[in-house]
Amino acid sequence: MLKYFIIIAALFLGSCQEQIKNKFVKINGYNFLTREKSIRLAKDNAASSFDEFTEKLANKNQDNSFEMDLDIKHPEFWSVDGTRIYLMPGENLEISYDTISKTYSYKGETEEECEFLDKHGMYIYGRDLSFLYDGKTVRKSFEETKTVIDSIVTQKLQVLNNTKGLDEHFVSVQRMRIIAHQVNSYLNYYMFSENYETCSMGDEYETESGRIFIESTRNLVEPLVQDLVKSAYIGVFDIRWVVDRCKSNHLTNFPEKSIWAEFYIVKDLLKCFDDSASAELIAEAREKLAALTYNDFINILKPEIEKLAALESGKPAIDFIIDDIEGKETKLSSYKGKLIYIDFWASWCGPCKQEFPHFVELKNKYKDVVFLSISIDRRQEAWLKFMEHKQKSDVLQYHASRENALITWKISLIPRFILIDKDFKIIDAYAPRPSDEGIEDLLSKYK
Repeated sequence: MLKYFIIIAALFLGSCQEQIKNKFVKINGYNFLTREKSIRLAKDNAASSFDEFTEKLANKNQDNSFEMDLDIKHPEFWSVDGTRIYLMPGENLEISYDTISKTYSYKGETEEECEFLDKHGMYIYGRDLSFLYDGKTVRKSFEETKTVIDSIVTQKLQVLNNTKGLDEHFVSVQRMRIIAHQVNSYLNYYMFSENYETCSMGDEYETESGRIFIESTRNLVEPLVQDLVKSAYIGVFDIRWVVDRCKSNHLTNFPEKSIWAEFYIVKDLLKCFDDSASAELIAEAREKLAALTYNDFINILKPEIEKLAALESGKPAIDFIIDDIEGKETKLSSYKGKLIYIDFWASWCGPCKQEFPHFVELKNKYKDVVFLSISIDRRQEAWLKFMEHKQKSDVLQYHASRENALITWKISLIPRFILIDKDFKIIDAYAPRPSDEGIEDLLSKYK
Protein backbone atom coordinates (compact mmCIF):
# COMPACT_ATOMS: atom_id res chain seq x y z
CA MET A 1 0.00 0.00 0.00
CA LEU A 2 2.86 2.35 0.91
CA LYS A 3 4.45 1.60 -2.47
CA TYR A 4 1.31 2.69 -4.32
CA PHE A 5 1.08 5.83 -2.18
CA ILE A 6 4.67 6.71 -3.06
CA ILE A 7 4.01 6.14 -6.77
CA ILE A 8 0.86 8.28 -6.71
CA ALA A 9 2.63 10.98 -4.71
CA ALA A 10 5.51 10.94 -7.18
CA LEU A 11 3.13 11.24 -10.12
CA PHE A 12 1.30 14.10 -8.41
CA LEU A 13 4.56 15.89 -7.60
CA GLY A 14 5.77 15.39 -11.15
CA SER A 15 2.49 16.78 -12.46
CA CYS A 16 2.80 19.85 -10.19
CA GLN A 17 6.38 20.39 -11.28
CA GLU A 18 5.31 20.13 -14.92
CA GLN A 19 2.56 22.71 -14.32
CA ILE A 20 5.02 25.04 -12.61
CA LYS A 21 7.57 24.55 -15.37
CA ASN A 22 4.97 25.02 -18.08
CA LYS A 23 4.14 28.52 -16.91
CA PHE A 24 7.40 29.61 -18.48
CA VAL A 25 7.71 30.51 -22.14
CA LYS A 26 11.01 30.50 -23.98
CA ILE A 27 11.24 32.98 -26.85
CA ASN A 28 14.01 32.48 -29.39
CA GLY A 29 14.65 35.21 -31.94
CA TYR A 30 16.81 34.95 -35.04
CA ASN A 31 18.28 37.48 -37.45
CA PHE A 32 17.36 40.59 -35.44
CA LEU A 33 19.57 43.16 -37.17
CA THR A 34 19.16 46.07 -34.79
CA ARG A 35 21.90 48.53 -33.87
CA GLU A 36 21.24 48.04 -30.18
CA LYS A 37 23.03 45.40 -28.14
CA SER A 38 19.78 44.20 -26.63
CA ILE A 39 16.27 43.35 -27.82
CA ARG A 40 13.33 45.08 -26.14
CA LEU A 41 10.34 42.97 -25.13
CA ALA A 42 7.29 44.76 -23.77
CA LYS A 43 4.14 43.23 -22.32
CA ASP A 44 0.88 44.84 -23.40
CA ASN A 45 -1.14 45.30 -20.23
CA ALA A 46 -2.60 48.08 -18.14
CA ALA A 47 0.71 48.48 -16.33
CA SER A 48 2.38 49.48 -19.61
CA SER A 49 0.64 52.83 -19.16
CA PHE A 50 2.93 53.36 -16.18
CA ASP A 51 6.24 53.22 -18.09
CA GLU A 52 9.01 50.98 -16.80
CA PHE A 53 6.92 48.23 -15.23
CA THR A 54 6.56 45.85 -18.18
CA GLU A 55 9.77 46.05 -20.23
CA LYS A 56 12.43 43.35 -20.43
CA LEU A 57 15.73 43.38 -22.30
CA ALA A 58 17.30 40.30 -23.90
CA ASN A 59 20.99 40.33 -24.74
CA LYS A 60 21.62 40.00 -28.47
CA ASN A 61 24.22 37.40 -29.48
CA GLN A 62 26.90 37.91 -32.13
CA ASP A 63 24.79 35.99 -34.67
CA ASN A 64 21.89 38.45 -34.04
CA SER A 65 19.89 35.88 -32.11
CA PHE A 66 18.45 36.16 -28.62
CA GLU A 67 16.50 34.14 -26.11
CA MET A 68 14.29 35.11 -23.22
CA ASP A 69 12.33 33.15 -20.61
CA LEU A 70 9.05 34.72 -19.51
CA ASP A 71 6.78 33.73 -16.64
CA ILE A 72 3.35 33.60 -18.32
CA LYS A 73 0.34 32.72 -16.17
CA HIS A 74 -2.36 33.74 -18.67
CA PRO A 75 -2.49 34.38 -22.43
CA GLU A 76 -0.68 37.65 -23.08
CA PHE A 77 0.18 40.05 -25.88
CA TRP A 78 3.79 41.22 -26.15
CA SER A 79 5.83 43.22 -28.63
CA VAL A 80 9.35 42.25 -29.64
CA ASP A 81 11.23 45.11 -31.24
CA GLY A 82 8.00 46.38 -32.77
CA THR A 83 6.32 43.16 -33.87
CA ARG A 84 3.32 42.00 -31.82
CA ILE A 85 3.12 38.41 -30.60
CA TYR A 86 0.67 36.27 -28.63
CA LEU A 87 1.94 34.00 -25.86
CA MET A 88 0.31 31.22 -23.85
CA PRO A 89 1.60 29.55 -20.67
CA GLY A 90 4.11 26.82 -21.42
CA GLU A 91 4.10 27.35 -25.19
CA ASN A 92 7.50 28.35 -26.61
CA LEU A 93 7.85 30.57 -29.66
CA GLU A 94 10.51 31.14 -32.31
CA ILE A 95 10.62 34.42 -34.25
CA SER A 96 12.73 34.90 -37.38
CA TYR A 97 13.21 38.03 -39.46
CA ASP A 98 13.72 37.77 -43.23
CA THR A 99 15.87 40.68 -44.41
CA ILE A 100 14.87 40.20 -48.06
CA SER A 101 11.08 40.15 -47.67
CA LYS A 102 11.34 42.24 -44.47
CA THR A 103 8.79 40.01 -42.78
CA TYR A 104 8.65 37.94 -39.62
CA SER A 105 7.90 34.23 -39.42
CA TYR A 106 6.85 32.30 -36.34
CA LYS A 107 7.12 28.73 -35.11
CA GLY A 108 5.27 27.41 -32.08
CA GLU A 109 1.84 26.75 -30.64
CA THR A 110 0.76 30.38 -31.12
CA GLU A 111 2.24 30.87 -34.60
CA GLU A 112 -1.23 31.23 -36.18
CA GLU A 113 -2.14 34.02 -33.76
CA CYS A 114 1.18 35.80 -34.33
CA GLU A 115 0.78 35.54 -38.10
CA PHE A 116 -2.76 36.92 -37.82
CA LEU A 117 -1.50 39.93 -35.84
CA ASP A 118 1.25 40.48 -38.41
CA LYS A 119 -1.06 40.21 -41.41
CA HIS A 120 -4.07 42.10 -40.04
CA GLY A 121 -2.49 45.03 -38.23
CA MET A 122 -4.71 47.84 -36.96
CA TYR A 123 -3.19 51.17 -36.01
CA ILE A 124 -4.78 53.72 -33.69
CA TYR A 125 -2.79 56.70 -34.93
CA GLY A 126 -0.24 57.50 -37.61
CA ARG A 127 -1.61 57.66 -41.12
CA ASP A 128 -4.18 54.92 -40.69
CA LEU A 129 -6.19 56.46 -37.82
CA SER A 130 -7.84 53.06 -37.43
CA PHE A 131 -10.06 52.53 -40.51
CA LEU A 132 -9.80 56.00 -42.12
CA TYR A 133 -6.52 55.09 -43.87
CA ASP A 134 -5.13 58.61 -44.21
CA GLY A 135 -8.56 59.88 -45.25
CA LYS A 136 -9.04 57.45 -48.14
CA THR A 137 -12.25 56.07 -46.64
CA VAL A 138 -13.63 59.47 -45.61
CA ARG A 139 -16.71 60.63 -47.50
CA LYS A 140 -18.49 63.98 -47.58
CA SER A 141 -20.84 63.27 -44.69
CA PHE A 142 -20.43 61.35 -41.47
CA GLU A 143 -23.29 59.02 -42.43
CA GLU A 144 -21.56 58.07 -45.69
CA THR A 145 -18.24 57.60 -43.90
CA LYS A 146 -19.91 55.47 -41.24
CA THR A 147 -21.23 53.15 -43.94
CA VAL A 148 -17.69 52.62 -45.25
CA ILE A 149 -16.30 52.10 -41.73
CA ASP A 150 -19.02 49.58 -40.87
CA SER A 151 -18.33 47.60 -44.05
CA ILE A 152 -14.64 47.39 -43.08
CA VAL A 153 -15.65 46.21 -39.60
CA THR A 154 -17.92 43.52 -41.10
CA GLN A 155 -15.13 42.35 -43.39
CA LYS A 156 -12.58 42.18 -40.56
CA LEU A 157 -14.97 40.25 -38.32
CA GLN A 158 -15.61 37.77 -41.14
CA VAL A 159 -11.88 37.23 -41.67
CA LEU A 160 -11.42 36.71 -37.93
CA ASN A 161 -14.31 34.24 -37.65
CA ASN A 162 -13.22 32.31 -40.77
CA THR A 163 -9.59 31.91 -39.71
CA LYS A 164 -9.23 28.37 -38.38
CA GLY A 165 -7.10 27.29 -35.44
CA LEU A 166 -7.10 30.54 -33.48
CA ASP A 167 -7.26 30.45 -29.68
CA GLU A 168 -10.72 31.31 -28.31
CA HIS A 169 -9.42 34.04 -25.99
CA PHE A 170 -7.40 35.54 -28.84
CA VAL A 171 -10.50 35.70 -31.05
CA SER A 172 -12.51 37.37 -28.28
CA VAL A 173 -9.84 40.04 -27.77
CA GLN A 174 -9.50 40.70 -31.51
CA ARG A 175 -13.26 41.13 -31.79
CA MET A 176 -13.14 43.83 -29.12
CA ARG A 177 -10.10 45.43 -30.78
CA ILE A 178 -12.07 45.75 -34.02
CA ILE A 179 -14.91 47.46 -32.13
CA ALA A 180 -12.37 49.80 -30.51
CA HIS A 181 -11.03 50.79 -33.93
CA GLN A 182 -14.59 51.23 -35.17
CA VAL A 183 -15.22 53.77 -32.39
CA ASN A 184 -11.88 55.45 -33.02
CA SER A 185 -12.72 55.78 -36.72
CA TYR A 186 -16.05 57.42 -35.93
CA LEU A 187 -14.36 59.94 -33.63
CA ASN A 188 -11.55 60.65 -36.09
CA TYR A 189 -14.01 61.65 -38.83
CA TYR A 190 -14.30 65.09 -37.23
CA MET A 191 -10.67 65.89 -38.13
CA PHE A 192 -11.54 65.46 -41.82
CA SER A 193 -14.84 67.33 -41.70
CA GLU A 194 -15.37 70.87 -42.98
CA ASN A 195 -16.30 71.93 -39.44
CA TYR A 196 -12.93 70.95 -37.98
CA GLU A 197 -11.25 73.76 -36.04
CA THR A 198 -7.46 73.58 -35.85
CA CYS A 199 -6.27 73.06 -32.28
CA SER A 200 -3.63 71.32 -30.19
CA MET A 201 -3.40 67.54 -30.30
CA GLY A 202 -5.73 66.04 -27.71
CA ASP A 203 -7.99 69.10 -27.67
CA GLU A 204 -9.89 68.26 -30.87
CA TYR A 205 -13.26 68.24 -29.16
CA GLU A 206 -12.75 71.25 -26.88
CA THR A 207 -13.84 73.65 -29.62
CA GLU A 208 -17.50 74.51 -30.14
CA SER A 209 -17.78 72.47 -33.34
CA GLY A 210 -15.88 69.62 -31.68
CA ARG A 211 -18.34 69.45 -28.80
CA ILE A 212 -21.27 69.53 -31.22
CA PHE A 213 -19.74 66.59 -33.12
CA ILE A 214 -19.18 64.57 -29.93
CA GLU A 215 -22.81 65.07 -28.90
CA SER A 216 -23.98 64.00 -32.36
CA THR A 217 -22.13 60.67 -32.00
CA ARG A 218 -23.05 59.96 -28.37
CA ASN A 219 -25.96 57.58 -29.02
CA LEU A 220 -23.85 55.69 -31.54
CA VAL A 221 -20.60 55.49 -29.57
CA GLU A 222 -21.72 54.99 -25.95
CA PRO A 223 -23.15 51.44 -26.37
CA LEU A 224 -20.03 50.30 -28.23
CA VAL A 225 -17.73 51.74 -25.56
CA GLN A 226 -19.78 50.07 -22.83
CA ASP A 227 -19.12 46.74 -24.57
CA LEU A 228 -15.41 47.51 -24.42
CA VAL A 229 -15.64 48.39 -20.73
CA LYS A 230 -17.62 45.23 -19.92
CA SER A 231 -15.07 43.08 -21.74
CA ALA A 232 -12.50 44.17 -19.10
CA TYR A 233 -9.73 43.80 -21.70
CA ILE A 234 -7.94 46.74 -20.14
CA GLY A 235 -4.62 45.04 -20.86
CA VAL A 236 -4.96 45.59 -24.61
CA PHE A 237 -3.53 48.90 -25.80
CA ASP A 238 -6.08 49.69 -28.53
CA ILE A 239 -9.03 49.09 -26.22
CA ARG A 240 -7.46 51.01 -23.35
CA TRP A 241 -6.59 53.94 -25.62
CA VAL A 242 -10.10 54.25 -27.09
CA VAL A 243 -11.83 53.90 -23.71
CA ASP A 244 -9.50 56.56 -22.32
CA ARG A 245 -10.31 58.85 -25.23
CA CYS A 246 -14.03 58.36 -24.68
CA LYS A 247 -13.68 58.94 -20.93
CA SER A 248 -11.91 62.26 -21.50
CA ASN A 249 -14.80 63.31 -23.75
CA HIS A 250 -17.48 62.12 -21.30
CA LEU A 251 -18.66 59.31 -23.56
CA THR A 252 -18.33 56.59 -20.92
CA ASN A 253 -18.12 55.99 -17.19
CA PHE A 254 -17.27 53.03 -14.99
CA PRO A 255 -18.75 51.25 -11.99
CA GLU A 256 -17.11 52.49 -8.79
CA LYS A 257 -15.79 49.00 -8.07
CA SER A 258 -14.21 47.92 -11.34
CA ILE A 259 -10.81 47.32 -12.87
CA TRP A 260 -11.25 50.47 -14.97
CA ALA A 261 -12.01 52.64 -11.93
CA GLU A 262 -8.92 51.32 -10.13
CA PHE A 263 -6.81 51.87 -13.24
CA TYR A 264 -7.68 55.58 -13.21
CA ILE A 265 -7.09 55.86 -9.47
CA VAL A 266 -3.54 54.59 -9.99
CA LYS A 267 -3.02 56.58 -13.18
CA ASP A 268 -4.15 59.85 -11.60
CA LEU A 269 -2.04 59.31 -8.49
CA LEU A 270 1.10 58.52 -10.47
CA LYS A 271 0.54 61.69 -12.48
CA CYS A 272 0.39 63.66 -9.22
CA PHE A 273 3.64 61.98 -8.17
CA ASP A 274 5.34 63.82 -11.06
CA ASP A 275 4.80 67.17 -9.34
CA SER A 276 4.90 66.71 -5.59
CA ALA A 277 6.12 64.64 -2.65
CA SER A 278 3.92 66.32 -0.05
CA ALA A 279 2.87 64.50 3.11
CA GLU A 280 -0.79 65.13 2.17
CA LEU A 281 -0.40 63.44 -1.22
CA ILE A 282 1.41 60.45 0.30
CA ALA A 283 -1.34 60.03 2.93
CA GLU A 284 -4.03 60.18 0.23
CA ALA A 285 -2.16 57.63 -1.88
CA ARG A 286 -1.84 55.20 1.04
CA GLU A 287 -5.55 55.50 1.78
CA LYS A 288 -6.44 54.72 -1.84
CA LEU A 289 -3.91 51.88 -1.97
CA ALA A 290 -5.69 50.18 0.95
CA ALA A 291 -8.95 50.17 -1.06
CA LEU A 292 -7.49 48.60 -4.24
CA THR A 293 -8.47 45.00 -5.05
CA TYR A 294 -6.48 44.21 -8.22
CA ASN A 295 -3.01 42.88 -7.41
CA ASP A 296 -1.41 44.29 -10.58
CA PHE A 297 -2.32 47.82 -9.50
CA ILE A 298 -1.40 47.21 -5.86
CA ASN A 299 2.02 45.93 -6.94
CA ILE A 300 2.54 49.05 -9.05
CA LEU A 301 1.30 51.68 -6.61
CA LYS A 302 2.77 50.37 -3.34
CA PRO A 303 6.49 50.68 -4.26
CA GLU A 304 5.86 54.01 -5.96
CA ILE A 305 4.39 55.42 -2.75
CA GLU A 306 7.47 54.26 -0.84
CA LYS A 307 9.76 55.86 -3.42
CA LEU A 308 7.79 59.10 -3.14
CA ALA A 309 7.90 59.00 0.66
CA ALA A 310 11.70 58.91 0.41
CA LEU A 311 11.52 62.30 -1.34
CA GLU A 312 9.61 64.16 1.38
CA SER A 313 11.08 67.39 2.66
CA GLY A 314 13.55 66.68 5.48
CA LYS A 315 14.43 63.16 4.31
CA PRO A 316 18.10 62.34 3.55
CA ALA A 317 18.93 63.07 -0.08
CA ILE A 318 19.41 59.98 -2.23
CA ASP A 319 23.02 59.71 -3.32
CA PHE A 320 24.14 58.58 -6.77
CA ILE A 321 27.19 58.68 -9.03
CA ILE A 322 27.65 61.38 -11.68
CA ASP A 323 30.30 61.60 -14.43
CA ASP A 324 31.96 64.79 -15.60
CA ILE A 325 32.94 65.54 -19.20
CA GLU A 326 36.34 63.88 -18.73
CA GLY A 327 34.65 60.71 -17.42
CA LYS A 328 35.64 61.21 -13.79
CA GLU A 329 33.11 59.80 -11.34
CA THR A 330 31.81 61.87 -8.44
CA LYS A 331 29.15 61.24 -5.82
CA LEU A 332 26.39 63.77 -5.40
CA SER A 333 27.12 63.67 -1.67
CA SER A 334 30.61 65.07 -2.29
CA TYR A 335 28.92 68.50 -2.33
CA LYS A 336 27.50 68.05 1.16
CA GLY A 337 28.09 71.15 3.26
CA LYS A 338 26.70 73.53 0.66
CA LEU A 339 23.22 74.27 -0.64
CA ILE A 340 22.78 72.22 -3.84
CA TYR A 341 20.43 73.20 -6.69
CA ILE A 342 20.17 70.48 -9.36
CA ASP A 343 18.93 70.80 -12.93
CA PHE A 344 18.00 67.47 -14.55
CA TRP A 345 17.84 67.87 -18.33
CA ALA A 346 18.54 66.16 -21.67
CA SER A 347 20.02 67.32 -24.97
CA TRP A 348 16.72 66.76 -26.84
CA CYS A 349 14.57 68.70 -24.33
CA GLY A 350 13.45 72.13 -25.58
CA PRO A 351 12.05 73.44 -22.27
CA CYS A 352 15.31 72.38 -20.58
CA LYS A 353 17.29 74.59 -22.95
CA GLN A 354 14.94 77.51 -22.26
CA GLU A 355 15.57 77.23 -18.51
CA PHE A 356 19.36 77.06 -18.74
CA PRO A 357 20.03 80.83 -19.17
CA HIS A 358 17.96 81.47 -16.02
CA PHE A 359 19.96 78.75 -14.25
CA VAL A 360 23.22 80.51 -15.23
CA GLU A 361 21.81 83.84 -14.02
CA LEU A 362 21.10 82.37 -10.60
CA LYS A 363 24.56 80.76 -10.52
CA ASN A 364 26.18 84.14 -11.07
CA LYS A 365 24.05 85.73 -8.34
CA TYR A 366 24.32 83.05 -5.62
CA LYS A 367 28.04 82.31 -5.36
CA ASP A 368 27.73 80.13 -2.24
CA VAL A 369 25.24 77.72 -3.84
CA VAL A 370 26.37 74.66 -5.84
CA PHE A 371 24.58 74.59 -9.20
CA LEU A 372 24.69 71.15 -10.85
CA SER A 373 23.49 70.60 -14.40
CA ILE A 374 22.95 66.83 -14.74
CA SER A 375 22.11 65.28 -18.10
CA ILE A 376 20.00 62.12 -18.18
CA ASP A 377 20.48 61.44 -21.90
CA ARG A 378 20.10 57.71 -22.55
CA ARG A 379 23.38 57.74 -24.47
CA GLN A 380 26.28 59.55 -22.82
CA GLU A 381 27.75 60.17 -26.29
CA ALA A 382 24.75 62.33 -27.20
CA TRP A 383 25.37 64.47 -24.12
CA LEU A 384 29.10 64.84 -24.88
CA LYS A 385 28.40 65.84 -28.47
CA PHE A 386 25.83 68.40 -27.36
CA MET A 387 28.24 69.83 -24.79
CA GLU A 388 30.70 70.69 -27.57
CA HIS A 389 28.26 73.37 -28.77
CA LYS A 390 26.48 74.24 -25.50
CA GLN A 391 26.70 77.76 -24.11
CA LYS A 392 29.84 77.99 -21.97
CA SER A 393 29.33 78.80 -18.28
CA ASP A 394 30.70 78.12 -14.80
CA VAL A 395 27.85 75.71 -14.08
CA LEU A 396 29.14 72.23 -13.18
CA GLN A 397 28.14 69.78 -15.92
CA TYR A 398 27.57 66.07 -15.26
CA HIS A 399 25.88 63.02 -16.71
CA ALA A 400 23.95 60.41 -14.70
CA SER A 401 22.76 56.97 -15.73
CA ARG A 402 19.00 56.78 -16.15
CA GLU A 403 18.81 53.93 -13.62
CA ASN A 404 20.47 56.04 -10.92
CA ALA A 405 18.70 59.34 -11.43
CA LEU A 406 15.33 58.57 -12.99
CA ILE A 407 14.27 55.73 -10.74
CA THR A 408 15.62 56.80 -7.34
CA TRP A 409 14.49 60.43 -7.71
CA LYS A 410 11.30 59.51 -9.65
CA ILE A 411 12.13 61.68 -12.63
CA SER A 412 9.58 61.13 -15.38
CA LEU A 413 9.31 64.72 -16.65
CA ILE A 414 12.09 67.18 -17.41
CA PRO A 415 13.27 69.77 -16.76
CA ARG A 416 13.19 68.84 -13.09
CA PHE A 417 14.86 70.78 -10.31
CA ILE A 418 15.85 69.62 -6.82
CA LEU A 419 17.04 71.61 -3.82
CA ILE A 420 19.20 69.93 -1.13
CA ASP A 421 20.35 71.61 2.08
CA LYS A 422 23.85 71.78 3.58
CA ASP A 423 23.20 68.66 5.70
CA PHE A 424 22.38 66.73 2.50
CA LYS A 425 18.68 66.61 3.31
CA ILE A 426 15.89 67.31 0.85
CA ILE A 427 14.38 70.78 0.88
CA ASP A 428 12.23 70.26 -2.21
CA ALA A 429 12.43 67.29 -4.59
CA TYR A 430 10.19 69.25 -6.97
CA ALA A 431 11.81 72.66 -6.57
CA PRO A 432 10.70 75.71 -8.57
CA ARG A 433 12.32 76.24 -11.96
CA PRO A 434 14.97 78.98 -12.32
CA SER A 435 12.42 81.10 -14.19
CA ASP A 436 9.74 80.66 -11.49
CA GLU A 437 8.89 83.15 -8.80
CA GLY A 438 9.87 81.85 -5.39
CA ILE A 439 13.13 80.15 -6.25
CA GLU A 440 15.20 83.15 -5.14
CA ASP A 441 13.40 83.24 -1.78
CA LEU A 442 14.33 79.59 -1.24
CA LEU A 443 17.95 80.08 -2.27
CA SER A 444 18.28 83.13 -0.01
CA LYS A 445 16.67 81.31 2.91
CA TYR A 446 18.92 78.24 2.88
CA LYS A 447 22.23 79.48 1.42
